Amino acid sequence: MSATTNDTYTCRIDDDRTLAVAAKAGDRLRVVRGRVWISAEDIASDRIVEAREELALRGGELVVIQALGPAIVRLTRAARRAHGHRAAALGAIGMLQDAGRSLRALRERLQLGPRTQVTIAP
Repeated sequence: MSATTNDTYTCRIDDDRTLAVAAKAGDRLRVVRGRVWISAEDIASDRIVEAREELALRGGELVVIQALGPAIVRLTRAARRAHGHRAAALGAIGMLQDAGRSLRALRERLQLGPRTQVTIAP
């Protein structure tokens, strides 16, 4: 059995901490609570995004989100074909692996200090 699914991930970002996301075409980022600073390779200029605002992301870009105070953001992955619970679980694992690689690369580029604390819950 196959169906179209949207994977949604909610992340709490502590004040002045960052989260990097490897965006795919059709992904959407919504600020649930707080304010964040968004920087991405394909965004013409950095943006401050407030609670209840949403941003469409382009595929193939690295998006860096910095909390300006405690914040909660929600990433909704673009609809894709899935084959049951196993496909959804593999998609979540892949997203976490992508995020981990993106964060490591960003930390190396920016030579950042302590690791970012992020809580991810589907």
